[in-house]
Amino acid sequence: MKRPQSRSAGGADESVDVEGAAHESPLVATQLTSNGSPLVSDTNDLGVLRAYSDGLSDHRRVRERYDEDGYLLCRALLDRSDVLALRSAYFSAARSSGEPPGPLTMSGPEMVPHGVAGHRAHSFVRTPEFQAFTSIPALRDVAAVILACEPRLLPRQILREYSPGSNRASRAHTDHVYINRGTKNVVTAWIPIGDCSLASGSLVYLEGSHHLQPDELDAVRAVTDRSDPRRLSHDLGWVARRLGRRWLVGDYRAGDVVFHSPHMIHATLDVSGTMPRLSTDVRFIPATEEADERWLETWSGDDGN
Repeated sequence: MKRPQSRSAGGADESVDVEGAAHESPLVATQLTSNGSPLVSDTNDLGVLRAYSDGLSDHRRVRERYDEDGYLLCRALLDRSDVLALRSAYFSAARSSGEPPGPLTMSGPEMVPHGVAGHRAHSFVRTPEFQAFTSIPALRDVAAVILACEPRLLPRQILREYSPGSNRASRAHTDHVYINRGTKNVVTAWIPIGDCSLASGSLVYLEGSHHLQPDELDAVRAVTDRSDPRRLSHDLGWVARRLGRRWLVGDYRAGDVVFHSPHMIHATLDVSGTMPRLSTDVRFIPATEEADERWLETWSGDDGN
């Protein structure tokens, strides 16, 4: 299968190193892993996300670009200081409660699974600070253009924290299988809460995967370390080879936001740097359309959705 070609906003391929900074040198795949498995075995199997820099005034152009790519990377959409303040609030709350600096991922009297009651992410999404952040008008404005209508922010908003060296990351998946009741018109906004380079566990997309048919995805469920059939494989390199498509990578600065289609295959990299990755993803639907009832409650890591 011929791979689709990736372009930067200027029409030419960009290049980044493993720290995520732009360079003139070729893409470097060294040490890029997800859940401990290599992202690719050949740098030719990597591409770079292209940012959208034409502004939001031309609604038709925005939707054309979103439909073409399956995502819309908006640089500096949010105020950098607001994003960093939220990150600081999250980790300051953890320190004041005496919790360790890394994410809590083990069960026990002092450690609880990620996002369930007693874990700091579970508490933080219920704070006024977090709710005010996800309600920032700039997020709604972009969602309104993509959906071509007044959007509604769904209450279930996920907060993820991954620690350095844990070899834990989001497996390949599409959002659609988790939000497939009610309206089909859904757009996700993925927001890194802090700078997020490749070494910080950034989000990656499988190029053009929003155009794949459901039966084509069945081919990438065979190699998996999870029993949940909704997920695709944890082995991103195998997924790329099996589907004949490239993974698109990118680095993000605090304030960047990526909006993506519910049918776009995406995953995250392992954190190989020194700082934990913190991110949230929120979803919008048309205000007049029916919501998936599972997304009308505040997120909890054990809600099964």
